[in-house]
Amino acid sequence: MENFIVTNLSFMKLFLLFVIYSFFGWIFEVAYAYTHRGYFVNRGFLFGPFCPIYGSGVILILWSVDSFKDNIILLFIASTVLTSVIEYVTSYVLEKLFNSKWWDYTEDPFNINGRICLPFSLMWGAACVLIIKIVQPIFEFLIEFIPNSVLFYSLSILIVYFICDFVLTIISLIQLNKILSQMLTSYDELMGKSKQVFSNTKTKAKDTFGTMRVKYENQFEKLNFNHIRLIKAFPTVKSNKFDVIFKEIQNKFKLLTEFNIKDKNKDNGKNSSKENQ
Repeated sequence: MENFIVTNLSFMKLFLLFVIYSFFGWIFEVAYAYTHRGYFVNRGFLFGPFCPIYGSGVILILWSVDSFKDNIILLFIASTVLTSVIEYVTSYVLEKLFNSKWWDYTEDPFNINGRICLPFSLMWGAACVLIIKIVQPIFEFLIEFIPNSVLFYSLSILIVYFICDFVLTIISLIQLNKILSQMLTSYDELMGKSKQVFSNTKTKAKDTFGTMRVKYENQFEKLNFNHIRLIKAFPTVKSNKFDVIFKEIQNKFKLLTEFNIKDKNKDNGKNSSKENQ
């Protein structure tokens, strides 16, 4: 298996590796979130169970560090640097496209602008060494046994799927950006009107404020399932433009969660009382 190298693989086999690593990347993200929160969270940007940053990142690293694979120290250093660059660039591009910082290492040691940090960079570097020395040769060996016809039709379906998922995800994120802009406008108007209400005891001013408040609250209903999923998946999301709105949304999620827990405890208490009777 030592003779297998990613640079010799066909496009179909490279794409299959991209799919495999994207899927395992999603599993890692979900498992990591579960250990910290205690419940399932779909941590992917896409609708489906894939994290393309892992798939594309691993393929790029496999191709870039192929010449270092026989020197484990150089392999680790090169992998650490490359994964750090990929993570930094991805964070920067996402922030510029969607006015939001989806992860933040500001509180972690040795971070650069909160986009990358040394502990995680070292972890990614070590993970890449493990993949290149152990995981990748096994995958390439197994892929050789897949008939080309099966590979072609399977990957054709997967390519169509990924295109559809990417398009739907981009549309959803554009919608989210539009909704957040509308909510921010309403919020600013509401805060401006609240100052008038406190300085004006007239009923008309209070009625206007109440109407604006209802309009603002109703805009939360425009958030669809995927918008809510993304915001819950990235609770530390930050935005220079929408930060106050994200905080409002997160507070609503928190209150709703606390209400559901209290309601559940109340029902459990009633059931316990009935059993005791």
